[in-house]
Amino acid sequence: MFGLLWWHNIPFDLELFAIAFVLFQTLRFTLLWAFPEAFLSSQQYRISQKRIE
Repeated sequence: MFGLLWWHNIPFDLELFAIAFVLFQTLRFTLLWAFPEAFLSSQQYRISQKRIE
């Protein structure tokens, strides 16, 4: 996070840093948990659907 601010020559602002940190954590949560969970749920749905037919 600090590297990104330094790379773009953005002065350190606590409010900007806090907002960016929250957005980054939300994105991280979405990519690391929600997408794999959705993929597994869709696979389980397809398996169950075939079993019912």
